[in-house]
Amino acid sequence: MIRLMVFLVVTAALAFLAAWLADNPGQVTVEVAGYVVQTRLGVMLGLVAALGFVLALLLELLGWLRRTPRRLRVRRERVRERKGYQELSMGLIAAAAGDLTGARVHSQRAQRLLGSDPAAMLLSAQAAQLDGREDVARERFEAMLGNRETELLALRGLLAQALRAGDREEALRLARRAYARSPNTPWVVTTLLDLQTRSGLWHEALRSVDDLQRLRQIEPATAARRRAVLHHMLALAQRDRGQSREALKHARRTLELAPGFAPGAVLFAECARQAGRSAEARKGLERAWGTQPHPMIARAYAELVQNETAQERLKRCQRLAELQPNRFETHIALGELALAAGDHAKARGHVERALALAPTAGAYRLMAEIARRSGEPPEQIQTWLEKAVDAPPDHAWVCEQTGWISAEWSPFGPGGLFDSLRWTTPPKVQALRGDEGPAMVITQDHPPAPPAPAASGSTDLAILPELAPARA
Repeated sequence: MIRLMVFLVVTAALAFLAAWLADNPGQVTVEVAGYVVQTRLGVMLGLVAALGFVLALLLELLGWLRRTPRRLRVRRERVRERKGYQELSMGLIAAAAGDLTGARVHSQRAQRLLGSDPAAMLLSAQAAQLDGREDVARERFEAMLGNRETELLALRGLLAQALRAGDREEALRLARRAYARSPNTPWVVTTLLDLQTRSGLWHEALRSVDDLQRLRQIEPATAARRRAVLHHMLALAQRDRGQSREALKHARRTLELAPGFAPGAVLFAECARQAGRSAEARKGLERAWGTQPHPMIARAYAELVQNETAQERLKRCQRLAELQPNRFETHIALGELALAAGDHAKARGHVERALALAPTAGAYRLMAEIARRSGEPPEQIQTWLEKAVDAPPDHAWVCEQTGWISAEWSPFGPGGLFDSLRWTTPPKVQALRGDEGPAMVITQDHPPAPPAPAASGSTDLAILPELAPARA
C-alpha cells in the first residue's frame, strides 16, 4: 500500500513537471569552444537524463566485470566445500561401520577439500585410530587443542588414548584440563570421578560427586551412597596412617550418610573402640543393624567385648533380636552364637525360624553343622546338606556391572567400576567358599577380596558418542 502511494505521488510529480515544461518551453544556450548550441529546456533535460542512464549502465557493467573473478572463486569454493562435506559424511559413516579403507580414503579427500576444518581433522584422527596409527591420531588431536571450539573434543580423544595405553596419570591430567574447560559436561565429570577413585583421590572425588548431583546425573540417594563410600575410604586411609581422630571423623560421616552400609558401620565401631568410645561403637552398630541387618555387623557386635564367655556373648547379642526380631540375619547370627556356646537346642530353634523366613543354602548347612555337633545320625546330616545343594543362595556382594559374586566388600568391582557391589541375592548359585562348612556370620572364612582394578581402567571414552557410546 505504501509503495503504491509513493508510486502515484512520483508519477503525479513527473506529470506535473512535463505539463509545466510544455507550458513553459524556454530556451537553453550552451557555448563550448566557440560553438553555440540552443535547444529547448525539455529537450536538454531529456538529453541529461539519457546521458545519466548511459553512465550508470557503464558503471554497473564495469562493476560486474570487476566482481566476476571473485564470484567465480566463491562459487568454486562452495562447490569444493560441498564436495568436502560429502566426503566427510561418507567418511564418518565408514568409520562408524569400521570400514578402514573407506574411512581412510574419504578422510584424505575431505582433508584435501576442507583443509583444517575441525570435522575433517576429527575424521582423520578416527581413521588413523582405525588403522592403528595412534601417533598420527595423537598429532591430529593435539592440533585440535589450539582451537577453542575443538579443544574439548581433542581432550576426549587424547583421554581415550591415555586410558587405552594404561597411562592413568596422563589421563587424570587431561581429565582435569577438560574439567577446567567445561565443568558442566557430564562425561567430563563422570570420567574425572572414575580416575580420581582409581587414583585414591577421595577428597577430589567428593567434589566430583557434588558436581554430578548438581548436573542431575545421579539421584540424591546415589550421591549420598557414594559420599558415604568415599568417606569410608578416607577413614581407611587415615586409620592406616595412624590418624585415628581423622579416621573416626570420616567413619562417623559414613555412618550418617549410609547407616545401612555394613563395611562403614564396622569401621566406625573399630575406630570408636580404638578411641576409647566403646558405647559410641555399640550404638553405631545397633543403628546400622536397625537400618539393615548384615553378617558383618553381627560379627562386629559379637566382638565388641573382649574376654567374655560364649554364653555371655550370646546373652549380650540378644539385643540384635530386639532391634530386628523377624529378620533372617538375626536368627542366623544368634543360631551361630548359640552353637558356639554349646546350646544346641537354642541354635536349632533360631535356625529353624531362619529357614521359615528364607530357606537358603547357608541356613541348611548351618543346620547340618548343628546336627553334627548334636551327635545326630550321618543320614540326617546328609539330608540337610542335600537340601543345601538345591536351596537358593545366601546374600553376597554382587557386582551390578558384571554379576560377579564375592563374600567381601570392595570399593571396586572386578571390572574396575567404583561402588558397584551391592549386598543382595546372587542371580545364580555360585560357591563362595572352597568347602561346604556352615559358616555364615561369626565363624565364616572369607575368600580373597576382588582383584584391584586394572591400570588401564574400564572407562571407555568414544570420540563421537554416536560411534561408540561411553560407559554410563
